[in-house]
Amino acid sequence: MESLKNLRIRMAPWIDEDYRFQYGDVSITLEDAGLAEGDRVADLWKMVAGVPGCQFDDRGLTAEDKNGTLPLTSGTEKDPTGFEKTVWRAKRKTEGDLTISYRFLPRDVSGIDRCHPLFDCIQEENGALICGVTALAAVEPGRYHIFFSWDKSHMPADADAAAIRGSGDFDFVGTPEDYTFSLYIAGKYRCAQDETGRYRVYYLDPLLPDETEEKIREQIPPLLKAMCRFFRDEDMRYSIFFRKEPFTISNSGTAFDGGFAFGYSDSMPLIMEEALNTLAHEIVHNWCRLETVSGEENWYSEGTAEFYSVEIPLRAGLVDAKQAAGWITEKCVNYYNNPHQNLSGLEAFQRAWESNEIQRVPYGRGFVYLAHVDDLLKQTGRGLSLDDLVLEIERRRRAGEAYGAAVWEELIERELGEEAVEEFRQVMAGQKLIEPSDQWFDGRFTFSHGTFSDVKRGTAENALIWREKGEF
Repeated sequence: MESLKNLRIRMAPWIDEDYRFQYGDVSITLEDAGLAEGDRVADLWKMVAGVPGCQFDDRGLTAEDKNGTLPLTSGTEKDPTGFEKTVWRAKRKTEGDLTISYRFLPRDVSGIDRCHPLFDCIQEENGALICGVTALAAVEPGRYHIFFSWDKSHMPADADAAAIRGSGDFDFVGTPEDYTFSLYIAGKYRCAQDETGRYRVYYLDPLLPDETEEKIREQIPPLLKAMCRFFRDEDMRYSIFFRKEPFTISNSGTAFDGGFAFGYSDSMPLIMEEALNTLAHEIVHNWCRLETVSGEENWYSEGTAEFYSVEIPLRAGLVDAKQAAGWITEKCVNYYNNPHQNLSGLEAFQRAWESNEIQRVPYGRGFVYLAHVDDLLKQTGRGLSLDDLVLEIERRRRAGEAYGAAVWEELIERELGEEAVEEFRQVMAGQKLIEPSDQWFDGRFTFSHGTFSDVKRGTAENALIWREKGEF
């Protein structure tokens, strides 16, 4: 049996009588740490994907062990992806359990008009959604028996706290990445869930229209069930967190293991007809990915999320053809009207944070390419579709087998021949543009050229405007 050290995390949200989140106190205790002088005690991102790490109060991060206060050094180091972290190291060896403590503050959002991904912690009217990416320091990598608990003594009596893993205290075996790349909520929140309690939705906004709340209850659990059924993962648990943002540009989502966060604002409110596709996209990220070290295979994770965020809601009858056609139009704009489609997958990944258009390259390219491959597979007349390839890759991933780009090439060569591999390489290198076809999506839709405009993408001339066949 695996012998693991215990790692105990305790979070105390400080929420005033008006349910305003003031700050959070965190203590993290590592059993029998056994650190030598100079060893890493903890680290926290200074900036990750354009989102700053949480600010501490004047005390900063402190540590103590059996012998009392542990002196620390702190400095800036880069992680393997190139993002900078603050790293705290021990100035002497430790004895016994090691506890680090700090107080983090909500993000100052003055002068900010958007935040994506949703890695920060901002104040909402009734509390705060806290992302561990920027609020929870990570101890040395490894597997631990992690115990997470809440201290609710500094909250109003009718406020509560919960996490992706559910309400109340919890424990699990995992790594520091598991508790940092996760979500926590504290305040006077509302929760909608299915009859099993497996699928939960949390939100703090007390002013959501009744119609919106009704759609949250009626649409999200069926969507989650349809997704889990398709990916052969019916026992999965999933939590969704909505947050009301003060930003001009909103309506974006961020996926985590077992859940995701979705932001909306007064200027871009939560409209379920529009948000459902973003939610579906983020849910797909629980499964579809290729093994990669460089990031250039993002076309697959983002492309499958884009493709099945249309296909599965449509198959499940959660949306009609008109709504699905609108989603297809938006996704094609990310491809055919993106001035950076000549970038290779690696170049797009390396330059992703230069602009929103560059960031969207793998989304549009992956979506159009997979719609094209799905059509080619169906044309073989052998009863094949993209589903077969995607589920085969997912099977290999779960079985611990290889599931990188070479596997994708293996599968398309087997089913479509060597020319399919050459086409794939040209498309991903930005050297070939795929021609649109009204045979995609089982020939249910067709397109004309026109002007497309929305808040996030701006105006695109000569865009492909999709509609159900017979509507033109």
